[in-house]
Amino acid sequence: MTHTAILFIHGILGKPDYFDFLMPSVPSAITVERILLDGHGGRVRDFSEAAMSTWREQVSRAVAALSKVHERIIIAAHSMGTLFAIQEAVAGHADCLFLLNPPLRLWLTRRLFSTPVKILRNRIAPDDLITQAACDAYSIQYDANILHYFGWIPRYLELFAEIAHTRRKMPLLTAPATVFLSAHDEMVSPESCKYFKHPTSKIIHLAESGHYYYTNDDKHTIISEFAAMLNVDN
Repeated sequence: MTHTAILFIHGILGKPDYFDFLMPSVPSAITVERILLDGHGGRVRDFSEAAMSTWREQVSRAVAALSKVHERIIIAAHSMGTLFAIQEAVAGHADCLFLLNPPLRLWLTRRLFSTPVKILRNRIAPDDLITQAACDAYSIQYDANILHYFGWIPRYLELFAEIAHTRRKMPLLTAPATVFLSAHDEMVSPESCKYFKHPTSKIIHLAESGHYYYTNDDKHTIISEFAAMLNVDN
């Protein structure tokens, strides 16, 4: 049995490539798995036909498989993926968490609505780094039939239910967690930090970043904390 494995879990509509900027920090002795959740990376209809229960089960199976041949399991996750990470840790299946913008409390911003419109219309200004970052993180193929997107409504209703479900479990989270929250997040409120009450949780606020976009300084902070965590847990 080898020592450490790290599982990366992307957010809703996302893809494993989102974590590329962290890959150079992973020592060769650590096993890496980057999961692609069902319905992602394909057609609009593929996403519509997926389900939160399937995603949750995918994560659980991946963690169980890694646990059979590794002594320690670290989960790094973004957005929706952090909900599954927290649940696995609460269940005692993960030893350490690295969480980017966990959506435990949401807020409505103008960019939450304007960003998808810009992406779908392919109208992103060269200096609009926040929208470009969201576009780069997006994994679903464009569909000219707007009606096909209505199939996404159940998935988002499931997401809201999953957020509420995870919030109820937060008092049980004792695994060490490094948590990043962006001050200019389009959808996740920085108030999400209030749910991480255990002393093993380390909260880091990113003053200039968004849900997908990180400034160079903030990205450097994320990478540094990630490398430090792996050195401790390796």
